[in-house]
Amino acid sequence: MGAGHSGAGQCEGESRGNWCLGYVVFQQAPAEELPFASGTFDVVICDGAFSLIPVKPEALGEVYRVLRVGGRLMIADRILVGQLPKDREKRTESWFR
Repeated sequence: MGAGHSGAGQCEGESRGNWCLGYVVFQQAPAEELPFASGTFDVVICDGAFSLIPVKPEALGEVYRVLRVGGRLMIADRILVGQLPKDREKRTESWFR
């Protein structure tokens, strides 16, 4: 199961923000309100999205709620080292390095 904020790749005939990719089903949902039962997952992977979540403590609380006891959370995201460039174009360019 994957949860995302975008409907990209939605399968034909799917609705309500759900889409599929082979044996994986994605469901669109806010990170602060995951639509899964407590203890559902062995692993939660957040790849390149955590920095975009507005209320990070609530999102982490939801992640820990849906993880089984002893489950694992993996986060991969960009971090800022040094000062944020004031020029918007330079900030955007730095995302792709």
